[in-house]
Formats: sequence, C-alpha cells, structure tokens
Amino acid sequence: MFRSGFEPSEPSLAPLPDDLVGEAIEVFQPHYREPLTRDDGKAIVRNLTDVLLLLSEWKREDAPPAPEPTPTPLATEATGMAPAAPARRPKRRKFPAETP
Repeated sequence: MFRSGFEPSEPSLAPLPDDLVGEAIEVFQPHYREPLTRDDGKAIVRNLTDVLLLLSEWKREDAPPAPEPTPTPLATEATGMAPAAPARRPKRRKFPAETP
C-alpha cells in the first residue's frame, strides 16, 4: 500500500499497442537471461504506467496549494472616481415607410 492509497491498475481489457509492447521487450531484453514474451512486455508496460501514475500523484500531493484568487477592485475603488453613467442606446429612427 502506498502513502496515498494508490493501488496498481488492473490489467486493462483494452489491448496495448503492439509497437509499445515490442519496444518494451526490446529495451528490457538485455537485462533478462530468458527471452521475454509478449505477456512479459505487456506486464512491463503496465508496471511502468503504474509507476508514472504514482509519481504524478505524489507530485500533485506535494505541490503547494494554489493561491486563492484575489478579487480585482472596482474602477471606483481603484481611482476614487464615480462610475460612468451607463451608455444609452440611440433612439430608433422611424423611416417614412414605417410611419402610419
């Protein structure tokens, strides 16, 4: 059990890409006496994924909390001036075809 309750992932039902499994076998084969199988390659990929997920989780836990956003002052508070009057919509002009 890890400090955060992290549990290794269950083997996924989704197939792993063949090239990823093949690359894992190619990288790790020099470190094994017996030839690695496709199942070994899949286990390596899953284990590496779990390690990276755990490290990512630890990084999030150890990061300082985000600062609270500070409210921006209203224009009147910042300048001491009264707010401007709201803009007025121009009156709609009536064209000769609209008059009764």
